[in-house]
Amino acid sequence: MDRMLGHVTRTLGEPVIYKRGEATYTLPGVFQSKHAMIDPDTGMGVQSNQPICGIRLSDLPVTPKVGDRLIVRGVNYRIAETQEDGNVGVLLVLQNA
Repeated sequence: MDRMLGHVTRTLGEPVIYKRGEATYTLPGVFQSKHAMIDPDTGMGVQSNQPICGIRLSDLPVTPKVGDRLIVRGVNYRIAETQEDGNVGVLLVLQNA
C-alpha cells in the first residue's frame, strides 16, 4: 500500500512545506483547493471549498497534528483536522492561516 501511495504522490503531488514550531520538512503532497466527499451517513456527495492535502505518513518524520502549518504554493495554512486512512496516508484538512 505504501508503494502505491508513494507512486501517487510522486506523480500527482507537488512540494509542500510542513512546519511544527521551528522544525520544517519539505515533502510531496497532493493538494486540492476544493474537494468533494461522500457523507457516510447519507451517501450523498458533499462539496467543500476547504482545502485539503494528502500525504504519505512515511514521508513525514513526525505524526501530523492539528495546529501544525503547511505551506503550499506560497500560501500558509493551518491544519484544522487530520484523517488517517488506517494504513499509510493521512488527509490534512486545512484552513488559511
